[in-house]
Amino acid sequence: MRKCLYLIIIVALTSCADQFVLEEGTIEHPNMPPDSEFQALLEKAKWGDGLAYRKLADCYRDGNGVKRDFIGMLSMASLADDYRGINRMEEYLDSLPKNSEFNLLIDCVEKFEQKQTDEAQTLLEGLVANGSPDGYAIKGISVLENGDSLEAKRLFEFAAENGSSLGELLLCIPDWRGAMKPSIEKLAALTDKIPWVNNVLAETYTGKRGYDMKDDEKAAYYYLKADKQACLTKNGAKWLFNYIRNNGDLHLSPSDVERLQILAGENLILAVDTIVVQ
Repeated sequence: MRKCLYLIIIVALTSCADQFVLEEGTIEHPNMPPDSEFQALLEKAKWGDGLAYRKLADCYRDGNGVKRDFIGMLSMASLADDYRGINRMEEYLDSLPKNSEFNLLIDCVEKFEQKQTDEAQTLLEGLVANGSPDGYAIKGISVLENGDSLEAKRLFEFAAENGSSLGELLLCIPDWRGAMKPSIEKLAALTDKIPWVNNVLAETYTGKRGYDMKDDEKAAYYYLKADKQACLTKNGAKWLFNYIRNNGDLHLSPSDVERLQILAGENLILAVDTIVVQ
């Protein structure tokens, strides 16, 4: 199960604060707020509003205004941590309702990591019995750890087909026996559906992930895409801001540059001629 944690930390949800952590489109939901409310939170978040990110995590947790999604919740909570909307990632995870699906998923993975295998398996079987798509994804990892790669792939596919973003991310790992380098092509296909993936790809092209794939233009492209989806990390904002300072060719308005400066926490002033106005 350590590989599950590796995936979530390294591939899916690397926290900018280096802390342990485990869309588009909407669905009909009886508690769904007006779409404008969810969009308003996204706009506030794009200016670095940490409390807005926390509320967005709640939206993904409960399916309010957006598809209910485990990875969506974790990514927004991670950004709330990054932008000081919560004190620590663990604080948000501890606030989840005790017997809720997402809390049980986190508890299950932690028990596997702590080698409390019997308790973890009991939790996992309960999640699967209740039809949790993410539970099937985690079961796939457990099966894979025991050497059955074909059954694991079937479980990942079933999880993904039933709405699990975690299942879709797991299908991006072509070879669990090696270093688990993800398929760049498969990740790129998920960037609209799972906005956080843009940060993963951007970091890959900055060279931070050690894959020898440095390409500043592609890194800028994916960081900007993350920004448009209100999913840009503070480190990503700093990278983009420095890219602009070094005359990177980005078509941004002065307002967007100001916003990036706020996100990056940089107390710097750019010369007007470094900005290409839209």
